[in-house]
Amino acid sequence: MAEKEDLVEFIKGNIANDLAKGVVCTDVSSDKAVGSVANYIVNGKIENVTNYAKISAGTNGTYCGGIAGRIQKGSVKGCINYGTVSSSAVHAKSFVMGGIAGYCETDSTYLIECTNYAALTNSHNGSNAFIGGLVGRVNVKSLVKNCTNEGTVTTSGTMSGNVYLGGIMGSNTGGAATIENCTNAATADITNSCSAAQIFLGGILGNASVASVLNICTNS
Repeated sequence: MAEKEDLVEFIKGNIANDLAKGVVCTDVSSDKAVGSVANYIVNGKIENVTNYAKISAGTNGTYCGGIAGRIQKGSVKGCINYGTVSSSAVHAKSFVMGGIAGYCETDSTYLIECTNYAALTNSHNGSNAFIGGLVGRVNVKSLVKNCTNEGTVTTSGTMSGNVYLGGIMGSNTGGAATIENCTNAATADITNSCSAAQIFLGGILGNASVASVLNICTNS
């Protein structure tokens, strides 16, 4: 089993049975994605990877995840995140954060049998914030199955738009997302210092602007 101090910028293929350690951060561009294993997955797979690296999106970060920052048609299976995920991003765009994946943006995206144990802390100042214990934002037909979140999910900051925060998924903004047999066993909360036009908060799913399915899920 290898120990990774750095990460892969772009994956189109498979990564399996790996271990990530250290600190991963980004402060490069307003569209930067950051994750311990991969910043960006396109038609790829990550399986049985455990992350201990702390993930931090600096002032310009946009997509932030414990395992992967951004997924475009891919899957993450059997992965565990112990690394705290945090952001102090300051920019006009939306910010997306998840304990396993930040943003799932095209069809056929799957998060299966994954667990997040780490705290997610967001102090983004900008337009919208999407934050979830497993995944921040889903914009496609996707499946989140047999996953657990045991890390607190907290946001503060000042948003000109909205905050979407959920124990499993922050928001489903497009496509038919299914959350099946998932458990949130941690607090998902908005601090008193958070300011936004609207705040959407849920133990499993913060908000869905399109049809979504929640099946056999538990929030405790």
